[in-house]
Amino acid sequence: MNRNDLIHLIAGKGWKRIQQNSEYFEVPFEIISNRWFTLAKWYILISITNELTKDNITMYQKIFKHISRNSKSWIWGRCFLYGIIANKIDPEIIHVIKRDSFGLYGVFRLKGGGGNIFLVDLSQKVVYGEVPPLPYDAHKFSKGFKEILHKIL
Repeated sequence: MNRNDLIHLIAGKGWKRIQQNSEYFEVPFEIISNRWFTLAKWYILISITNELTKDNITMYQKIFKHISRNSKSWIWGRCFLYGIIANKIDPEIIHVIKRDSFGLYGVFRLKGGGGNIFLVDLSQKVVYGEVPPLPYDAHKFSKGFKEILHKIL
């Protein structure tokens, strides 16, 4: 995978302020980007690892929960798309990390913010992760991010 190609694809989908080797909520990421949708700020957060296994999946689960917890707010929640790109993924851990719930069918979000997660297995050329049908912004940005991840394969 070429990191510059990935950055170019992210920028091509309208994401701004693309940073490499930066932090979000004090967690380091290889790539971070953001954009606005009405009053909600959305982020792309990308981690790159050699392997995603039973041994290191717990660390990524903790990262997701930490970011999710800190993103939610009654007043000004932030939303994020978290991509973990690995050369190889242990098939047994594919369904271990789950995205945030976006409320009752995504319609009633009582506390704004939260995230979605995608896993990329470069060796198998597969992107794992769900695109929620609702709410509109979560659907739109998740779908676009998944398309970007497919293109880097």
